[in-house]
Formats: sequence, C-alpha cells, structure tokens
Amino acid sequence: MSDVEGLANLRVLVLAERETFADFDRVYAIDDGGVADDVLARFVRSTRGDATTALERLRVDYEWRAAEDAAALRSTAPADVLGCDPAVLAEYYGRRCCGLDARRRLCFYQSYRHTVVKKLKTVVPLESVVRYHWWEMERATAILDHLKARGGGDTMAIILDVQGMTISKHINSDFLYLVKAIAQHDQHHYPERMGVTYIINAPSVFGLVWRTVRPWLDPITVAKIKIVTARSDWRAAVGADLGDAVVERLDADADLDDDHDLPPRDVAISLLELDGAAAPAGNADRRAGASPEAAPP
Repeated sequence: MSDVEGLANLRVLVLAERETFADFDRVYAIDDGGVADDVLARFVRSTRGDATTALERLRVDYEWRAAEDAAALRSTAPADVLGCDPAVLAEYYGRRCCGLDARRRLCFYQSYRHTVVKKLKTVVPLESVVRYHWWEMERATAILDHLKARGGGDTMAIILDVQGMTISKHINSDFLYLVKAIAQHDQHHYPERMGVTYIINAPSVFGLVWRTVRPWLDPITVAKIKIVTARSDWRAAVGADLGDAVVERLDADADLDDDHDLPPRDVAISLLELDGAAAPAGNADRRAGASPEAAPP
C-alpha cells in the first residue's frame, strides 16, 4: 500500500478513536509548528503504508507523550530536566548542531570519545541523562517543525564520532544500557525523523558494539546507518552526502544551537537564513485547521 493510501486510512482510524486522541493537538504541539498530518504521515512511512500497525505505534507514542507531557519539554530549561547545570555533561557528552546539510536536513554531531558511562553515572544518574536526551529530541523536533513550516526539511542527519572507543573504558553494561535506552526511545517516539546517521572513526572494537545494538533496531533504521571506519576518510564520505559546509562546521567546532534560551522557531529561522533560504510568507501558518478532526478522511 502506498503512503498516500496509508495516510488516508490512518486518518479514518484516528477519527474513529477521537476519545483516545482527544488531546492530540496539545500532545503533539500542533500550536508550536507541528502539523497533524505530518505526525500521522511519519507513522505511516515507518510502517511502509500499513495504517493498522501505524495506529498501534501512534497509540503507544501518544500515551507516552501524554503521560510525560513531552510537549512541555520544548519550553523547559535544560537544567530543570537534567537536575543540574548541563555544563557538567560537557566532559562526557558533546553534542553540537551543524546547521542544515545539502539536503536541508537538520544536522547534529555527537562525540562518544569521552562518554565513559561508569564515570558519568557518578555525576548524573543515567535516568536523568536519558530524560535529558528526551529534551534534546523535543527541541530538535520543534526546530524541524518550524523548518518544515518555512519550506525546510523535517528529518535529521546525525554524525556519531566513536573515535578512541575501547572495551576497557567504554563498552560495559552501563554504556549498553544508555545506548539501548536512547536508541529504542528514538525509534518508538520519533519515527522517520532520522534521515541518515554516519558513525565515523569506528575502531575495530566498534564491531562488537554494532553486533549488540543492531538487533534492537528496526531494519528501516538500520538501512539509514552508515559506518565509516577509522581507516577511511570520513570527511570525504560525509561531505559527499551532507555537503562541505557541514564538514567545515565540524572542523570549526561550530554549534548553531548553543543558546538554549532561544526559542526553536528563532533557531529554525536563523538556520534558514544561514542556508540562504527565505522563509515563505504564510507557509508558517499552514498548520491551521490541520488537526485530525479537520483533515478529510
């Protein structure tokens, strides 16, 4: 079944469960850049057009979002989420926004070189680190919603740098717990948000990690992951796909979302301006009237 047919079918199924999804607009932040059909379409694409399975996954996601008030994370200070100043994570958990790539995907770089989880958990409980990741993802998807409303893309390009990873320092039960918790959470609650992931500078020991992690992931997700070994030129591979500008920002240690007091809407506008793309007038308000109740079946 095509995604178009799947979306039409999912609309009908959601309309039949109005009570289940009674708070859909608030739960999915429809008033903060989101569009109801975009939410449904992502779940349809993640199931290759299977509306019944998409509905099951949507229910699970909706229940989590409603219980955790995930939409509120978009406007929550990161320190309040983590329970301490996020600066304490800098030694272990480096994440930077590299702007838009050549396909106008929102690009993030994250280094695992210093992610020694057995030390990290003595500073911040791992459950808090996982919740902080929820905040990171909600902020990223809020930016994506505003990007798409202005003609940009709605997926991410992720670069994970695993240079220097060793069995003795990195690969243990705590590390695998954190990786599994983040990977499964993203897969369940952010379908079709990841356009591509590059794992760069992968040492030979990374094969052990990948053999452990891969079974946790959906085949659709696995197909979007590209591994560049430490013996290969990651700049050439990443530059050919994401564009030279992303590589230049990586080399310059640029972070285009380093002011978390700045609302996601403003970050999206600044990224589009940097990309040389004007925000089409009126397109930002295309979400009006697009809730499941208003969408034609």
